[in-house]
Amino acid sequence: MASTSTARDSVDWTLTELIRRSAAAELLDETTSRADADCERSWTETFELVVQAAEALRSNEARTAELETQKNYLEGRLAGEINELKTRMKATEGLVERTEAARTAAEDRAQRAEERAAKAEEYLARIGQQIRQVR
Repeated sequence: MASTSTARDSVDWTLTELIRRSAAAELLDETTSRADADCERSWTETFELVVQAAEALRSNEARTAELETQKNYLEGRLAGEINELKTRMKATEGLVERTEAARTAAEDRAQRAEERAAKAEEYLARIGQQIRQVR
């Protein structure tokens, strides 16, 4: 009987172990299913993020190209305006030089006119003296 009892304990233990293992397997299956669902959800969310990022990149690339085109247009326009301003500056410098030359010439003429006027007054005073002496 002792051996029967030992065999029975062994069978009981094996049944207990089997029940425990079965419960663990069910729990493992549930956990695996949940993990698989979580993993699937994570991949779906990740894929959605990748799609959103790709759309944002395409949008940003389009905006960058648009801004690049606008920058090139503005650079061309600015270069044209700079050239126009340089031309105006040269014309203005020429005008300033001509104005300065005209002012200098006018000052010279005014100086000579003053000198002539002073000589004329001197001659007039001499003529007046000569006339007074003759009288």
